[in-house]
Amino acid sequence: MTIRALLLASCVCMATTVSLFAQGAPPTGTAAPVSLESRYAQLIEGRQFSKEELAEFSAQLEEAKAEAPGDSRWKLASAVLLRSSGDAKGSVDALSALAKSHPKVAEVQNQLGASLMATMKSDMGFLKMAGVAGEAKDAWQAAIEIDPNHVMARYALAQYEIGARKQGGFLFGSYSKAKAHGEALLKVPGEKGRFWGLMALGAVAAAQEEWVEMTERYDAAEAAAPSSSLKSMAQAFHATALVNEKKDYKAAQPLVERAVAGAEPSNYNVFFLRGSVRKELGDCVGAIEDFSRVLGRNPEAQNTRILLAQCCESTGDKVAALTHYEEYVKRFPKGQRLSEANAGIKRLKRA
Repeated sequence: MTIRALLLASCVCMATTVSLFAQGAPPTGTAAPVSLESRYAQLIEGRQFSKEELAEFSAQLEEAKAEAPGDSRWKLASAVLLRSSGDAKGSVDALSALAKSHPKVAEVQNQLGASLMATMKSDMGFLKMAGVAGEAKDAWQAAIEIDPNHVMARYALAQYEIGARKQGGFLFGSYSKAKAHGEALLKVPGEKGRFWGLMALGAVAAAQEEWVEMTERYDAAEAAAPSSSLKSMAQAFHATALVNEKKDYKAAQPLVERAVAGAEPSNYNVFFLRGSVRKELGDCVGAIEDFSRVLGRNPEAQNTRILLAQCCESTGDKVAALTHYEEYVKRFPKGQRLSEANAGIKRLKRA
């Protein structure tokens, strides 16, 4: 496995964590005004916002920065919002500047690590990817040096060590270091530390193919989850480990169904997971429903578009399949699955 593949695996892992964590439901009816402090807390916890919510939040932040220009919270929030809006590079620049002016704020370093990972693309050269990933790791390490009990920075380091060790060998990562981060999280006061510690230890066990321990850890995380959305996440991550590490789609299916049932409506990642499981188990009709839902929320989901095209082709809907293959080529001219899309187009046009 190349260093490039190793870094992509780490990037995907962290991106998944950020996108699944603490997601909120879209507003229904006439919602009560949300305070800036509440939105700030939701942002730091990783909540996704609708376009309307992002616009309102941005307006609140501009007012707050004008009233209290020295408050680092609002500068931090503005920088993180850039990432949420798709400008990861701008987020990195803003957070790097904030880290220099506020070197003792652990959350700045944590968010800098996440934004650095968000800048990584499949068409980057491996040396550049290695540099970016190293910077992200350094940022998370800086966060826990400032605050050893910073939960998400320590969890990010655990996931980094797992991905690096699994894909690149002991010279790149360490299961023992990942396990140490998980055990440290268990000692952090409060429910949050225990939950994420169990999640980290479950991921370590999965990477080492310790299936009994993996199940015990993820089941314990599910039981310890302080909210229904985190309970759904524990189920989803357990199912993902069964799919990615054990290739056991049947065992993953009931976990996925429970994850979908308990997830917030804005969490489209669980639908991608269920669609993938359904596709592997031969239920392309159900998978099409799930993949279509994902693309409705995120048209830039590359894997989803390819899998949807394949399912449409499998069920005989050649028009829809060709549309999605062609859309993939149009949107992602350097995409990792470009050859599959081109092969699909050639196959359908020949037919």
